[in-house]
Amino acid sequence: MEDFKTIAVEGFDQLGEPEINVYDDGHIEIMFNFMPAHNAAGEPAKDHVFDIFDKWLEYKLGVPVQWEDRELFIIPKPNTDTAEKLKACLETFWAQTKD
Repeated sequence: MEDFKTIAVEGFDQLGEPEINVYDDGHIEIMFNFMPAHNAAGEPAKDHVFDIFDKWLEYKLGVPVQWEDRELFIIPKPNTDTAEKLKACLETFWAQTKD
């Protein structure tokens, strides 16, 4: 079993925040509770960015992102600063996009 470090995210989804898991082999997994996320009103967001969320993350992070299933995204080869960028990106998501 691989060991990993979990990085908490705050402000992305008030009904269930995602977790960023950084594994010993270097890859990162992002597990969301809901996809699409819930907006500030607590309703599922209707923003089209959730149709291409893997590509949006790739654009923001500058590394390939695999959309494994509805709530799981994997970054197989992150840069050394990818986890920090990802946390900041998710925590400021609603300021970056419009619902």
